[in-house]
Order: sequence, then C-alpha cells, then structure tokens
Amino acid sequence: MKRLLALLLALCGATAFSLAPDQIRNLKADRHSAASAAWLRGIWKKAAGTTLRLLPEGEDSAKNTIYLGEAALKSSLVSEKELAQVPPEGFVLKIRGDAVGIASRTPEGILCGAGRLGELLGFRANGNSFFPPRRVPENLEECTIFDSPAFFYRNGANPLTGQVGMLLLGDPRRGADPELFGKKSDLWIDHTAGYLVPKLKYYDRNPEYYALLKDGKRISKNAFSDHRTPLCLSNPDVARIALERAREWVRLNPDKKFFFLTYGDTTVWCECPECGKLDDAGGRHAGRLLHWVNAIAGPLGKEFPGRIFLTFAYSGTETAPEGIRPAGNVAVVVASSLGNRPFFAHELKQNTLESMLKILDGWIAKNPGRVLVCEYIGGAYQPAFVSQTADRYRFLRKRGVGGIAFHYGNPANFPKLWTYLHGKLLWNPDQDAMKLMEEYAPRVYGDAASAVTAYLKLADAQYRKTLASGKRLKDGYPPDFYTAEFVEKACGLLSGAIARAGNSGKIAEELTREKYLFLTDAMRHLADYRDEKLVAFVLNEGNRCAKRLKKENEFARSNDLVLRELEKTLPPERSAALKKLFGHVTGAVPERSGDTLRFPVTMWSGQDYGPREYGPKQDPLSPPKLCSGVFTKARGGRITSSAEMSLLFDLPESDAGRGGVLHLEGQDAVTKNASAQHLRNKETTMMRITLNDAVIYEGVCGFAVHNWSGREFGIPPGVLRRENNRLVIRNAGYARGAFVYCWILICDASIRFDAPPEKGK
Repeated sequence: MKRLLALLLALCGATAFSLAPDQIRNLKADRHSAASAAWLRGIWKKAAGTTLRLLPEGEDSAKNTIYLGEAALKSSLVSEKELAQVPPEGFVLKIRGDAVGIASRTPEGILCGAGRLGELLGFRANGNSFFPPRRVPENLEECTIFDSPAFFYRNGANPLTGQVGMLLLGDPRRGADPELFGKKSDLWIDHTAGYLVPKLKYYDRNPEYYALLKDGKRISKNAFSDHRTPLCLSNPDVARIALERAREWVRLNPDKKFFFLTYGDTTVWCECPECGKLDDAGGRHAGRLLHWVNAIAGPLGKEFPGRIFLTFAYSGTETAPEGIRPAGNVAVVVASSLGNRPFFAHELKQNTLESMLKILDGWIAKNPGRVLVCEYIGGAYQPAFVSQTADRYRFLRKRGVGGIAFHYGNPANFPKLWTYLHGKLLWNPDQDAMKLMEEYAPRVYGDAASAVTAYLKLADAQYRKTLASGKRLKDGYPPDFYTAEFVEKACGLLSGAIARAGNSGKIAEELTREKYLFLTDAMRHLADYRDEKLVAFVLNEGNRCAKRLKKENEFARSNDLVLRELEKTLPPERSAALKKLFGHVTGAVPERSGDTLRFPVTMWSGQDYGPREYGPKQDPLSPPKLCSGVFTKARGGRITSSAEMSLLFDLPESDAGRGGVLHLEGQDAVTKNASAQHLRNKETTMMRITLNDAVIYEGVCGFAVHNWSGREFGIPPGVLRRENNRLVIRNAGYARGAFVYCWILICDASIRFDAPPEKGK
C-alpha cells in the first residue's frame, strides 16, 4: 500500500488511560533522531515548562519518557509489526499511560511524528514557526496513530504540518570550497551548476567547460554569475568534476536527503556540436541535461542510498527527451503554471490546461513516482483559494506528481490561511479543506474568525456554483462569479469581520485590506457592468476601504484602467454612463516650479517595485534612491511583456495643449547578476512611453545598467489636456526564462513645457 490515511486507534475504549504532558521528564533518541529530539525539547519547554532530559546511551527509563526511532522499537512501545503498516516516509505514534513512542524507517518520518505530537499538544503552524497552544491539554489520551504523507516532497520547514523538504535540502554553500561562495556570490540551493563547476576554480584554465556561443566564442567569465552558470554538458570533464564535487557535498551533509543537480538559471545553452548531438529537435535540451545529471546521480546512488537528486524541467528543458530516462534516484521538477490559475477546476473542465498537462504527463511517463512541480503563485489573487488549492493538490496526487518543490510566494489574499492550508493538504489532500480553515482561522483572526470562515464558505459555494454552470471563462474568470448577490453578501461578511475585530488595530486593518483586494478584483471581473447599482456599490465600498488604507489614488487608477478596457467593447452610451459613475479620476498634484512639473515617485500606480529605496542592498553599484519600477512578468510559467506603471494628473487650462519635454531619471536594473551576455541574448530591456495614448517613445530602455541616468522625450503640442492626463511606462521587453531579468526603475519624472510663443508671432 503506497500510503495510509490517518488511523487513530483507541486502545482501551471507555477505560482509556491518559498521560499528562507535565509528567514527561525524559527523552530517548538514537543518532538518526537528533533533529526530532531538539525540536521536541523546544516545544515541550514552551508547552509544559519542562526541559526534557536526554537519556544517554545505556540509560533507560520505562516511565515518563518519549522514545524516538530505534529507541521506541527497543523499548517495545512500537513493534516491528506496527511499523510495517506504514511506508518509509510514514510514522507510528503511540501514547501510553506512562510513555510516548515515535517510530519510522526514516529520520524525516520521525520528525513528522514529532510534529503530530506537537499538534496534539495544541501547537499550530504559522509559516515555518508556530502558534503556541491556547490551552495545553491536561492529558494526552492513549492512542496509536499510523500515518504517512501523500507527497514525498513537501516544501517548507515545519514539522507541525509535515513540511520538511527545506529541512532536508542540501545547501551547496555548505559543500566543498565554501570560500568560493562569499557575500558577492548569488549561489542558492536551486540552480547549482555554479557550485558543481565553479568558475572561480576552473574558468581561467579551462574555459571549454562553459558554454560555446553562436558566434563560435566561449562565453566570457564575467558574462555570468554562479546562479546563472552555463556549462558545456557534453564535456566529460564537466561530468567528472561535478561528480567529485557532488560527492563531497553529500558527504559533508549526511543529514540531508535532497540535492539539486541543475543547470544555471539562464537561457544560454552551449552551441558546440557534441552538446547538439544530445538534444532532441527544436532546441529541446532535456536530453543533454539528463545525460549530465545521470552521470552524477548514478554513481552517487550506489555510495549514498536513499538520497534523491533533483533537476529542473525548465527554460529549454521543459519537454521530456525521447532517448533517455532519468536515473532511478533523480526527481524532475517541472516548472508549472497550474498554481496561478484562480479557477483551476474550471480550466481543467474546459480543457484549457492541455499544453501544461502534456508537458507534465510526458515527464510522469518517463519518470513515474519521481516528478515534482514548481508553482509561481506569488502575489496572485485567488478569490476562492480554499477550493482552488484543494482541487489542485488532489489533482496533482491523482496525476502522479510527488510534491511541490517551490511555490515562490503565496496568494495576495489571506496569506497565513493559505500557507497553513498548503502545508496540511501536502500531507493529505483528502482532508476537508474548509474544516481546516474553520479550526485554524481563530489563531489568526480571533473574534473575527467566524465571519472570515463564513466569507470563505460563501466564496467556496460560488466557486462550485460557477463550476456547475460551465460558462466559458473570460480572462481566467467565470463570467457569472462576481454577481450582485455574491458581491453584496461577501462585503457584508467582510464588514462584519472588521467590526468583530474592533474596527481598529492590526487585524481590522488586515481584514480591511482583504475587503479592498476583493472589491478591486471584483471591479475587474463583474458579471454585469450594465448593472449601475452593482457598479456603484463596488465603487462606494471600495472607496471606503481605500480611504482607510490611504489607497484612494491607487483604487481610482485601478478603476480607470478597468474603464479604459471596457470602453473598447461597450457601446458609447454605456461607456458614458460608466464614466459618470466612476467620476473624475486623478492623482496627487505634481510639484510646480516655473514651467516645470515634477511628479513624486509616490504618484506612480500599478508598479511592480516601490515606491521604495533601491540601492546597495539590491545592487552595490547603485546609489540609493526612492523609485518605482516595472519588470517583465510571468504568465502561465512564461515571460510576457505585460508590465506597466502609470500616473494621472490635471493641468491648469493655460497649460493644456502645450508641447514640452518629458525628463526621466532611472536605470536599467537587469538585476545585480546581469551580464553583457543577457543583453546579447535578446534580453535587452525595451520601453514604451505613452502620454494620453500618444506614443512618445518606443525602443531600447536606454538607461544606464546598475546606475542612475537621465533621458528626455519630446511631447508634441496638442497631446496634453486639461483633465485626466495619463502617462504610462510599459516594460515592452521579452525575457525567455521564467525569472525576471529586465527591470525599468524610475526615480524622477518631470515635464518641462516649451516656452509660450511670443505675442504677435
């Protein structure tokens, strides 16, 4: 049996014995349970006020003791027969009237069993930390729990939810030659080519270890960073060196189970003929990647059984190769777009995920039981995240996915609730997701929790209702989701939650933000914009939230963007009516000095960065300045040129129609690890500037890279008007990887008017 659902057996029925937590005095652990012992001692001190004494080798105490691992078997608390009932990743937790035993075939299983004991004490996960018990139970009832996880890799670092992936992941900066990767290195745990064949160690003598470019020249040493190292994967010395360094890495980290063997985070691939021979047609590079990864993982599997080596299907290696399979100890991590779909089940039903599922299924067929996904959901708004998350995780398990390697952030709404739900469903996606929320919400929202869960249930019901209606999605949303009835009920519940939180303080502000996010999203996807009562309701409620959060300008500008999109499709009379409802939209008053208008950085809206200071923390070469910025955004796991920021302003009648010059001070921040190679590889930052829909510039960004510089652009007469002037800077570049290279940062913007014509001329 692959896994067992949680099974709780009361040993003595109505006459069950119990164990008081404050009676426990000792802890007995073997060397494989050291991490579990340390974690348990920490939470036991917080729960019972007792510092558990670690029993040394040779000393046993049959009573008032927690036994971990082999110690639990030797004490006969847990039998071999009982342990045989769970898979290796699972655990047996037994509470007896005078002792506790936790056993597993793996150290991580013991740690997860310790986490379950922590939950019985009343602890609950809070990210990678925890909420302490509201009330420590006087007694732990006698029981035996058999349990095991649905997914073999569960990202995170919290035993309470069984998320131990990060705790078991080898950090290459703690491998061989750590001095090569100091503060200036961008090496992290995921893209490890820079550790396996570090340029500081090998490039000067052997540049042939690194990618050959299309022009026949070897990539230069300064053209890539550790994180973005591009290798010649067909070179046998590259495989030999990577194997030696990986062997040392694993040897130095005996407590780690997972290690990344991955290419650099780059779209630069070696163009030499030997690498090309390893590829499938059409620039598909997964064949050469697996050729290299297998040459490392295969030998290491014999030396270090039980270790799993992870590699990416991403940015050139998305599609499974035809002629080679991953080694048995290799897990392939597919860059998935499934996590940022707000209506996952709807898209699945309407067959709009076929291209992504084809990639996923291709790898599952090549590597059954050893495929993970990465999900890019940071900042996405998910109006019914409980249903969406539960549906997706059940689907992934049923499809044969082994877990989530990274999710890169969390949804914009209810992040703490989502993070907890994510962890619990990774362990067992068949759990009642809404019941989990009902149990957990009081830890986050206190007296407001009942209203919050009522809102979540309402959103869940609307999600299911629109799933049943089957209407075709529009921009990823069911057209019948944000109906008048649903919006009004949802706002009432959120208002009730804010009131129960006391209308002031941190929780009330957080819930006001949730209501604001809901209304902003609703305005973008209303079921019927002809319903003036509904539009007015959303505007009025949104303005109240925006005023409290000091986001009036942001809300007004967001609505202006909605109106501009609607004007493209609605009849003129309908657009006019909506424009009247929306009212006059403008921003902060620009600063004026003579014939120059200066726009504070805080006037920009829609930006991806800022307004905040950018400087040495992000880039040692850049003097610190307050700025706002935009970068190319990922949509569906790929990069598209979709990012823009704007500012709105009015002018005195005397300035309307005047020509002038737009002055911008900014920089092309291609991240601190950008290189000339990125710029040669069609990853140049492109910029499009419009003023009242007139294009005043379109082309290369043109600012200095990693430093501030100025540019000026002419404004023809007749473009500026009296009201609602809209200046837009769009990042029109295209970066082919799934991470951002190209930023546009603006720290100063001003318009200098042309001198008025002299009288009589």
